[in-house]
Formats: sequence, structure tokens, C-alpha cells
Amino acid sequence: MRVLIIEFSNGHSELLDSHFKILKNLGAETFLAINKACYNNIDIAPHKLIYVEDEYTFIQKVKLILKLNQFIKKNNIQKIIFNTAEGNIIRFIAPFLKKVEMIGVLHHAHKLTESNSQKMICKWIKKYFVLGEYIERNLQETIDDLKIKCLYPIFYNQSHFSQHQDKYFNICIPGNIQFKRRDYKSLIDEVKLNQNSIPDNVQFILLGNIENGDGPAIKQMIEDAGISNFFRFFHEFVPNDTFYNELNGAKLLLPLITPQVNQYEEYTKSRISGTFSLSYGFKIPMILSSNFKHIEPFKDTSFISDDLIDTILHLKENEKKIQSMQNKIKNHPTFSLEHNCKNFEELLT
Repeated sequence: MRVLIIEFSNGHSELLDSHFKILKNLGAETFLAINKACYNNIDIAPHKLIYVEDEYTFIQKVKLILKLNQFIKKNNIQKIIFNTAEGNIIRFIAPFLKKVEMIGVLHHAHKLTESNSQKMICKWIKKYFVLGEYIERNLQETIDDLKIKCLYPIFYNQSHFSQHQDKYFNICIPGNIQFKRRDYKSLIDEVKLNQNSIPDNVQFILLGNIENGDGPAIKQMIEDAGISNFFRFFHEFVPNDTFYNELNGAKLLLPLITPQVNQYEEYTKSRISGTFSLSYGFKIPMILSSNFKHIEPFKDTSFISDDLIDTILHLKENEKKIQSMQNKIKNHPTFSLEHNCKNFEELLT
């Protein structure tokens, strides 16, 4: 089977290593049409590659369709996977591609019922991967004319990343630093309230560029609270090698998703945080609020608590509990390569 993966945006490149590994296991030849900025973030070698962009004039879109159709015909492409099957560019080009079955990865699953643009895309793309079991279950309760399977894109290429021991008890908060994504304020308030009981070697790592987005405001809040000694920042884009090496040295991950986050409801029903995938892929347990306690797979693979600092201090003194949770993540059946290959194959056939 010959499969073309398309990614127009400069995001979601973290999924591509998993696509390639799974497709290789299934014996498929993989081709790639990708945004150049996105390609610079990955470490994979497709059979053939072309570059695309995420912004086009009308004439450029027409030329893009001709370019893609030529590539599809020349390379005898049998399936297309849109790594981000959302947005105006997908709505525009999908109807005009060669008669090849198209499959999409849906990052905001609520769009299937709430977005007119996505409903139009569904006329052409009728098979979707979503990035969590709970999202798949929620959609199957309301949608019966599309085929939907869960995919865990957690098979990162870790061959270049070093394992290291650190004198600190590192707790990572990965991703773009934005209030709408994470409840930084509650973390800062709790650290300030408990600073006298937190050991000096507990370190919260904001694993994103502190100079972008809400980073400067959050940095100022930390400084004003007098707790900078418990935090570590990055003042520029964090390269992949650095990002993954920091994860390899982490004891815990914090998604910081609470009801105070604007998109909280979506995270419990129709989308994931990238921190979820990093937890499963790197076998680093998360601490989640009690709002997630009834949701699979969180209840079995994460520490559930509304008392964040007490939980961190307890786990620091009882690291065997962290190791036990790591084993639960490692042995969870839905995180296995075999399980994800099976789901992938079901949508491909």
C-alpha cells in the first residue's frame, strides 16, 4: 500500500513519527506533502517528499491541487491521510483530489457536530482518527455515518535523546505558555502558599518559550510571588532534542487542566492536551484534577488529586509509587504499538 500523508500547517508534527512507524509495521510505503517549517521538526525519511504551505491565494490553491494530483498519479498513491483534517484549505482541496480514499486526523472533535465547514469536509473524508478513547466513545454516541477510531500518536523517535540523572525532582509543564491552555495561576498560588514546605530541589520546568504568548506575564507573576527559585524557564524556542531530553529527566508532568481553563470542557470530551501523549509515550505519570477521575485511561495511568503540592511532596518521598505508575502506563494495552497498528489498519482497509 502506498500512503500519502499531508500536513499544510506548521503544527502537529509530533504525530508524524508515529504515523511512519505504524505504516512501516503495516508494510506500507509512505510519502509526504508537508509544510517546510513542520518538516524541520521531524526526523523521518519518506519515500518521496513535496513541500506545501498553509496559506494560498485562490490561484495558488488551484495550482496546489494540480501539483498534488500529479504527485498522486505519478506515485500511484492509494490512500491519503490528512494529519490535520480541519480548516479552509482542506475544505477547498479535498473535493478535487484524485479518486483516492482520504482519512483525517481530527484534533478538535467537537467540530464534527458544531462546525459547518467540518460538515462539508465530511462529504469527502468519512474516516477519522481521534486522539483518545474517551473522544472516540463520545463521538460514537452521537455520530453514526462516519468511521472513527482512536489513535495514540506516542511512538516518538527517542534514539537521539539521552537519559540523565538530575539532582532535582523535575516536574515538566510542556507546551506553548498560554492561560487558555493551562491553569498557571493555581499552580503559582499553591507554590507560594506552600513554599516553606517544598524542598529546594523540587523544580517546575516551563517547557516552552517564556518570551512568547502569556509567558512574560506568567514569569512576572512567579517573580512577584517570590518563588522563582522553584521554576526554570527557556527564553527561546525549545529545540526537539532539548525538549525530549528535559522530558527524559522529569519525574512528573502537569497538564494544569482545571475548570478555570477556558477550553476545559473540550479537554474532557473532544480534544487532548499534548501532555497526555507525552505522558504515554515517555512513560511519565501526570497529576490530573479529580474531574478526570472517571475518564479512561486517566484513572488508571495518572495520579488524580486536587491537592497538587501535597501529592507532589508525597510522591517525592515515595518514588516507588511513580515507578509503579510508570509500569502501568508501559503495560496499558491501548498504548501498545500492536493495538494502534490494528486501529490504523481498520481505517486503511
